[in-house]
Amino acid sequence: MEIEDRIDEIWENTSSNKSLLFVGYSGLGKTYQAQRVAEKYGLAIKGVNDVIDRNCVLFIDEAQMYSVAEQQKFIAMIDNPIRHISGGLGVFNLKKVLARVILATTTLDKIIEPLQTRSYKIMFNFYDRDIIKDIILRHYPNMPDKWLDDIATRSKGNARIAINIADVANNIGLEKAFQLLKIDELGLEEEDRYYLATLFKREYASVNTISTLLGYSKEAIIQVIEPYLQRLNFINITSRGRSLTQEGKDYILNFLNNMGNKND
Repeated sequence: MEIEDRIDEIWENTSSNKSLLFVGYSGLGKTYQAQRVAEKYGLAIKGVNDVIDRNCVLFIDEAQMYSVAEQQKFIAMIDNPIRHISGGLGVFNLKKVLARVILATTTLDKIIEPLQTRSYKIMFNFYDRDIIKDIILRHYPNMPDKWLDDIATRSKGNARIAINIADVANNIGLEKAFQLLKIDELGLEEEDRYYLATLFKREYASVNTISTLLGYSKEAIIQVIEPYLQRLNFINITSRGRSLTQEGKDYILNFLNNMGNKND
């Protein structure tokens, strides 16, 4: 069952006294699916700081960033869907306007257990090529088939990356877009190559060390950079830290050699 069908089935056949909890890495379509559901069922979509004045979906993105006290307020909204927020989390007015709560998170273990148990969890995974192409076509219905194939190949199964590439390609052409965005044939970006080059100099490195050397947050490394490198079998993650596989070493060595030749 595709994720859209599963979301719609849950929406149509379950009580509004349970939220939907979208779980997955950034760029996998959690916000898009919340917007799609709201549009399909003729509902407004609102955030926690909006004044809610009509039947709506309350979409709480990056729910892991909210404190325990704030997450407990979300529980009150789920348990009492007739309640409505006016101008933020602090004020509750009795109006039957809130249809359902949808939460999205990249980090499930930072969502308090009582909130998890009041939610139907829906796990978002990397998209396959056909779904990526469908997503691009919704934005650019006239995009050439060859471009669709190439973008799907180099987007890491990530809808956000695919749309970013398509946006640039629509203005300057696909090959120039790949060059501008520094995306290679495998879909690796500059930040991925920095990560691999950092590990190439070390037998093992902790995520804290990598974070310090690259200037990226640990969350960005764990949630954005590493998943795709693991899918390519370029890195190992063990109790000792991160290390390159032979495939990862071969890739970055070849890249560094090519860079050296260009500079000669």
